[in-house]
Amino acid sequence: MKTSSFNPETIFQNQENCFLSDLIPYNTLEKRAEVDFKTELNDYLTMLQLLEAAIDAQHGQFWEKFDAEVGENACQIRAFFLALVIAPKNAFSPNLQLAELKTTIAKIRSQVGPALSSVNTLPTTSSLHEFLKEHNLLIKLKAPQVFLLLCFILSETKLHLEKTDKLFRLCKTVPKLLKSYGNISTHFADKLIKKSRQKLSWLSVEFIQELALLAKDLELQEMVSEKYILRHNQCFCLPIFWSCKTILRLALVHKIPFVLHVKIQEKNLDGIQTLDEGYAFFKTAETCVDFKAADLNQAAVVIQGIAVNTSFKNKTLWKEQIQKYSLSEILLAGAADHKQYPDSTQDQRITSLNNLEHKFYQNFARQTGFALDNPSLFFIQHIYTIKQFFPKAPF
Repeated sequence: MKTSSFNPETIFQNQENCFLSDLIPYNTLEKRAEVDFKTELNDYLTMLQLLEAAIDAQHGQFWEKFDAEVGENACQIRAFFLALVIAPKNAFSPNLQLAELKTTIAKIRSQVGPALSSVNTLPTTSSLHEFLKEHNLLIKLKAPQVFLLLCFILSETKLHLEKTDKLFRLCKTVPKLLKSYGNISTHFADKLIKKSRQKLSWLSVEFIQELALLAKDLELQEMVSEKYILRHNQCFCLPIFWSCKTILRLALVHKIPFVLHVKIQEKNLDGIQTLDEGYAFFKTAETCVDFKAADLNQAAVVIQGIAVNTSFKNKTLWKEQIQKYSLSEILLAGAADHKQYPDSTQDQRITSLNNLEHKFYQNFARQTGFALDNPSLFFIQHIYTIKQFFPKAPF
């Protein structure tokens, strides 16, 4: 059955709008006797500044600022959301109403500042929500705006660990990095990150479920249904193979461009040495094509990976080999080889199904060089979105 075209206007239509203050990691509806009210106002001011910074990053098309670290094997969902829903060539961008939202933020910030100065004269019986409502300081957000903000928060607190002998890409979360946006405690930053991860993981699940409905594929709908959603560290998780399969179906319809970015490496007793670095451009999710300057104008999904101990020692030889495969084969092979849930002990849920397509791509990955046990052609480490391709890269 033919996949329906995606209408960004309908995204998250079943999700209720929420207030910005609802994202604060404590109950703003209750007066907290143990906390100074000034602290709560500073927390809210920080949320306003984070939202404003997220809007500025979106306006500048700095998509790397939304590369969230959540921890539930779903970086591909956020990357595709940005490319399909938020990127400037798609119709939804103006309907995010971010310009209007930024105007509202500036107005509210100008009122919160004086409130902080006169906090000792404020009623101590008010909850933060009551105070914000009474003074018309609440901001209501649509679910896509929340998605964007949470991606920004979880990207701004992420640090890459460059020196590693592992094949996996490693990051760590540093809550105190949020202090550059306001006078907050590390405890507040840590709690905000945890709440943001939980909320963003759920929105990611809902996004994939909506795409699966558009794909009109009953198997996809089943495999991303509640039956296969697990919780890991309070985050909601889907099996990665079927989330990638859902994404590919819509990527083909909407002609989302992809770039493979490879580091050709050699692993020996001294560690891992990078021999060369290259790219392959897929203007659609089917075949590799030559890069053209006009393609700079569209946001692209980047699949970052490595080729280790390969017989293709330079980017030219690697590209000759990789372009024998469609992007669908490359991505589904990597997704099938990957553990389906963050907790690999839960993968029995998937292996017990004996799904023929999943098993086919697992074997295909190991035989062809897309697997952890055989990363000789392209082992996927990460997926993210960029504003444009690297203009000096020899595609």
